[in-house]
Amino acid sequence: MRFVPFVGLVLSSPVLLQAVQGDRPVHEALAFWLVAMLLGVAGVRLWAAATRPSAVVPLRVVPMPAERRGRRRD
Repeated sequence: MRFVPFVGLVLSSPVLLQAVQGDRPVHEALAFWLVAMLLGVAGVRLWAAATRPSAVVPLRVVPMPAERRGRRRD
């Protein structure tokens, strides 16, 4: 989550540059920056959820006795 502001700034940098140059209203650029920040937060959360180790404990495999390994009618 530390790099979310950087991601938001990178995503919105063209719009912020237009606002600094006077080509776009500042409130529109700030709204665009806020949306970019929310996308950055959502991306970080999704990445964390996708790369989190599984919390499910695998079941132990129980070996079958040797006499029951064949087919039923053999």
